[in-house]
Amino acid sequence: MRVTDSMLSELTRTGLAAARERASEAQRVASSGLRVEKPSDDPTAAAVGRRKQNEIERIDALLKTADVGAFALTVVDDTFAHMSELSARAKELAVQAANDTLSAADRAGIATEISSLREAMLAAANTRVDGKYVLGGLREDAPPFDAAGTFTGDRSVREVEVAPGVRVATSVPAGEVLAPASGVDVLAALGRLETSLRANDVVGIRTGIDEIGSAEEQILSARSQVGASTQRLDQARALAVRLRDGADESRAGAVEADAFDALSELARAQSVLEQAVAIAAKLPIAGLAQRG
Repeated sequence: MRVTDSMLSELTRTGLAAARERASEAQRVASSGLRVEKPSDDPTAAAVGRRKQNEIERIDALLKTADVGAFALTVVDDTFAHMSELSARAKELAVQAANDTLSAADRAGIATEISSLREAMLAAANTRVDGKYVLGGLREDAPPFDAAGTFTGDRSVREVEVAPGVRVATSVPAGEVLAPASGVDVLAALGRLETSLRANDVVGIRTGIDEIGSAEEQILSARSQVGASTQRLDQARALAVRLRDGADESRAGAVEADAFDALSELARAQSVLEQAVAIAAKLPIAGLAQRG
């Protein structure tokens, strides 16, 4: 078959257009770093990229929640540490007051300090951060203990999702520490100790020593729970970071271009285009060279 000038012109036009399109696409990929920028570029890869991006965004939100939970646990632990100091001081005073050499006036003076310790314990139980009661269980808008020291709050454990499907406790309700169903009502015990001191009741004071000792153990147990939750939160956060990094790697593999490959393809495409333009310029086809 004889190749006519019109056939040669059409072939040249087609080749030049393809070379230009290839160079343009290579320039886009090299500039953006994206192999798939819109679904039409590669529907399957675009769907994978979108799904992985959604996973990344969800995990990032969980990690922000984990930061809030970690702060809450720090506040709770600091609060229990303060309670532990208060209970230790109360026990120290009770032991001192049980000494037979002390007078009624001496014990009355100790009673005044015990009263202050009880008020400090109550204030710690009703600790607030940003207007929320941190030891109030799921009820954050009301103090867990009323002014008389009676527990009126919620005993539920507050939890947050730190990694997909992994929930961690971020608090220990004050009621489970200071007024457990089976254990010592710490505020009531301090009140009884104060009463015994003011009455110069040595037997009652010695009973108070045992009660405050049990109170110390309850508070220490609560701190252990907080420590375990903190450790679990750290582990869950590390898992979330690994999952996010894995999702990001999958997303990148689906839609991003390898930098070396992209630059290599750009160089090849530009070379092909230059050759196509040079060939077109040598052909006796009106106007074709100028369009190149």
